[in-house]
Amino acid sequence: MSAPAGTSAPPSAGELRVCPGCGVLAPQGAAHCAMCATPLGLRALQVPCPLPHRAWARLELWLVCPHCGGGAALTPASAGAPVPCATCGQPNEVDVGWWEEALNYAHAVADLAAPDPANPVASLGAWNPFADVGVARPVVDLPDERVPSSTPLRMRLGVGAPLCPRCAVPIAPHPARAGRFVSQCPRCGEREAFGLPDDLVSRVPALRAGVARQTDVRGAEAGAPWWLLFEGPSSLRAVVAEQKMRGERQAAEQAAWEAQRLREQEQREREAQLKEAEAQRQGLKAREKAERDRLARDLAQTQQALAQASQSLSEERAAHQRTADEYRAEHARWMEERAAMERSQRYAVEQAQREGWSAVEAERAARAQSEQAWQSRLHAQERAAAEADAKHRKRFKVLIALWVVFFLAVAADLSLALLK
Repeated sequence: MSAPAGTSAPPSAGELRVCPGCGVLAPQGAAHCAMCATPLGLRALQVPCPLPHRAWARLELWLVCPHCGGGAALTPASAGAPVPCATCGQPNEVDVGWWEEALNYAHAVADLAAPDPANPVASLGAWNPFADVGVARPVVDLPDERVPSSTPLRMRLGVGAPLCPRCAVPIAPHPARAGRFVSQCPRCGEREAFGLPDDLVSRVPALRAGVARQTDVRGAEAGAPWWLLFEGPSSLRAVVAEQKMRGERQAAEQAAWEAQRLREQEQREREAQLKEAEAQRQGLKAREKAERDRLARDLAQTQQALAQASQSLSEERAAHQRTADEYRAEHARWMEERAAMERSQRYAVEQAQREGWSAVEAERAARAQSEQAWQSRLHAQERAAAEADAKHRKRFKVLIALWVVFFLAVAADLSLALLK
């Protein structure tokens, strides 16, 4: 049941705030509907979601005429037959696959548009192309730069709730059989029956209800918006989740590559420092050789100078030995640091592989849990349908018995009248 017009409380979890004029989702704080300019404020309707975290999808669909560039609005009644252009009148064939793509995109918008913060798709963040539908904009026109299309169809998609054409309150769907739906107004009790082509219903098994009138509540021409109710996740949700995972993985790989590049740069700087130390040592050796040559020349001059030169040479050799020892110690330390860095790198690669496998296993478990929950809901719905069918049969038998008693009483009265 919808809240009465005039309520001002914000919608709670599992509720939608919709425009009372066209039924499209009305963002909090908006003074007028962005689609039909109806004043909102206290007049906005608060309605429960027909399914958990799921609103009705609003679809406007038209075909661009290849003959004149005009448009031809599409309705469920036009499926399976050529559609005449509203401008030039030329018939245009619409492939059933085009209809299927339009319904799949409507399912995706109903699934990924996230006005409810508790919606599981809220974690997709900026990767979700429909995250702002119902928040920053009421509808999205497809195709666009983020969502392509392989068909010549043009779509305008949003979310909200279909309204009763008599009293403009959201209606409740009652499935009759595959592709056939009955809606009932909770205020005036008005009932309407709708049908979708069997080809479309069989191609989109997630479709649970559909409302497509020849005119909407504002008296629009034929081709008014469809309202579609889907169950379960759309195929685009898995694609968006995969894009998000791939993007995050690429970002992590980029960060790891940057870290590796910094480590290699530091290693090159250490190697350059070692080369500089080696060049200094070579220069020291060259100066030592020049000093020995000079001492050899001085040796021929005087014995005393020879003794002094020998003593000086011994001191220089001791200094050289110390320098060589320091170089060997520095080289050993560098080798130890290089080995430690290689061990750290191997550990980081192994840790990243373990974390990746853990994430894959967690996602697989989540998908299994979601499938089990869906099966449980399906079994509960089947049991409820069986119980309702048993009730109807019991009532029918009681009614038949009452009619038999009534006819017997009438027959008895007639018999008495004839006897008199």
